Amino acid sequence: MDSIVNIDDFGAIGNGVHDDSEAINKAIQSLAKQKGGVLYIPAKTYAISKELYINVPGMYIRGASPYFSVLKILDDFSGRAAVVFEPDSFQLSKGVGVDAGLTIDCNNKMAHGLLGIRLYDQISLRNVEIKNVHSEYSGFRFAQDKEGYNVIGQSLLLENCYAERATNIAVTPMYYFDRYQEVNLIGCKSFSSVPNSDTPQGDAFYLKDCKGISFTGCSAAFSQNAITLEA
Repeated sequence: MDSIVNIDDFGAIGNGVHDDSEAINKAIQSLAKQKGGVLYIPAKTYAISKELYINVPGMYIRGASPYFSVLKILDDFSGRAAVVFEPDSFQLSKGVGVDAGLTIDCNNKMAHGLLGIRLYDQISLRNVEIKNVHSEYSGFRFAQDKEGYNVIGQSLLLENCYAERATNIAVTPMYYFDRYQEVNLIGCKSFSSVPNSDTPQGDAFYLKDCKGISFTGCSAAFSQNAITLEA
């Protein structure tokens, strides 16, 4: 079996108009059957109407280009986020992420860019750009599947990631972490409102019941608050 799967081989078109979500999810399921691997996204724009759902360990998304490998949310999109990492249990959430760059165009639709549920160890997101994020949604959102102080996620690395709002209205934080620890953000940038907004709103980075979070060379622009803590 090939550990690197090209989504075009499963019928994805990549013209920015045709709905490629079914083809891409077929490619994901192919990797799931062989217990992980790399989902390769060529340098084209792939339109999606459904979330891309990854629920097994050891699976990474690899774009041919951080800027030209694009997932674009369609007007009739149905789902929580363009990309969802949600393992069946926290023991199975290791070793997932984006390892060579990807752009997600949220198209100002009601969905997060990337959603991680109770991710746990060896999680890496590199060179991920999320743009045109809706005012009520996050570019990057890391949450839990249930309540409880002992329910946590851990060991996340975000490097050279970027998230930008579609308008100057911001209700939801751009980067949101709920009960995560051992998180490193390196060179990450957040525009909570549209660039050059005269009335910036929103939180760039929001940390709820988190610990062991480090920021290195990160920035928050066009935001009301750079970092907000909730305990």
